[in-house]
Amino acid sequence: MFKMNSNPHPWKTMTLKEVARRVKDKNNGRSENVLTISAQHGLVSQTDFFNKSVASKNLNSYLYIEKGDFAYNKSYSDGYPLGAIKRLERYDSGILSTLYICFRPNENIINANFLKYLFESTVWHREISQVAKEGGRSHGLLNIGINDFFDIKLNIPPLKEQKKIADILTSVDEAIEKTEAIIKQTESVKKALMQQLLTKGIGHTKFKQTEIGEIPEEWEIQSLRNIGSWSGGGTPSKQNLAYWVQKPGLLWVSPKDMYSDIITDSEDYITEEASKDKGLKILAPGTILFVTRSGILRNRVPISMAGKKLTINQDLKSLTLYENINNKFIFYLLQSFNEKIRKSCVKIGTTVESIDFNSLKEFKIPIPSLDEQYNISSIIEEFYKKINIENNQLSKLRLLKKGLMQSLLTGKVRVNVDESEVLPV
Repeated sequence: MFKMNSNPHPWKTMTLKEVARRVKDKNNGRSENVLTISAQHGLVSQTDFFNKSVASKNLNSYLYIEKGDFAYNKSYSDGYPLGAIKRLERYDSGILSTLYICFRPNENIINANFLKYLFESTVWHREISQVAKEGGRSHGLLNIGINDFFDIKLNIPPLKEQKKIADILTSVDEAIEKTEAIIKQTESVKKALMQQLLTKGIGHTKFKQTEIGEIPEEWEIQSLRNIGSWSGGGTPSKQNLAYWVQKPGLLWVSPKDMYSDIITDSEDYITEEASKDKGLKILAPGTILFVTRSGILRNRVPISMAGKKLTINQDLKSLTLYENINNKFIFYLLQSFNEKIRKSCVKIGTTVESIDFNSLKEFKIPIPSLDEQYNISSIIEEFYKKINIENNQLSKLRLLKKGLMQSLLTGKVRVNVDESEVLPV
């Protein structure tokens, strides 16, 4: 399917104005579907994205675009240092602020899907960076003139090759969408199953009302204080550079490292001598970790489990469970109770959002027999494994797409098509 070609003949260098025309149509009452650019979803309705419209009351002067048209948002942000260009795909039409630059491709010259992927890549960034005026950024907008924008140069292959490239990338996108759908469905089933297993157990027919709700008669209620030993953390001296090392040292975990359910990596490593001098406990794999300070409400994963031995800083607390408690069962239980923990244990009125440690230790949870803890955690773990497998596949597909875009959209790798076709001059 592919062949290497350092000289992408018969590709042509063309300006954007040669393959597309500017859309300047005013709305004049035709639509109330005000659009904005989303990194993930492209051009999307403000009411869908923000749950409200943040547009002006008078929409007549807004630009009116149709399905298949493109829009350039000159606002720069993380991941979009030169703004974003997206195609309208979700709606038949919509309207945009005049701060956007809109255009419609000439499909006799350019395949719209090819152009979409071209602007999804970074291939066009060099051209834009050359016309973005130095020091011209104001209010988050790049200072790029209309004429300069339409004069940017693009390397364009023949139409058949454009379509072939777009078809290849579309097939990868379809695989990505299917994988994302599998993950979403599995997450939904897992959530429902966890709710059932962690409150009703397996095979119980008799239940009792308790202070935390209805649970099986055989289950007990315990506070977190009584199921394990707690410890805090600290920070070794930053002045003693010998304490701070690169991999493979001892993981030193702070809230910024709580990015996944199982912690196996950190931005910082220390020596075991540093942990001893500071009196830091070295925690074993399976220890439950809680963010108790420093943006607890904003942190994506406030409760994690140690995947290898590590130490923690003063903004975390650890819970090492007793032998009659299954750590995975407690971990899954605490994840399902995360919102309840936040509501009942977060300190009110402090400048830095944090968990009240005493309230956290007194938080009550249901405890089944050890055998049932194992059985429940084993069932839930299978769903986690399934989701992890799909997430790994998703990462591979996204990496594949990134590599293909870099190769195919630059002509470094050519697709096998009839190369006798050329673009109109």
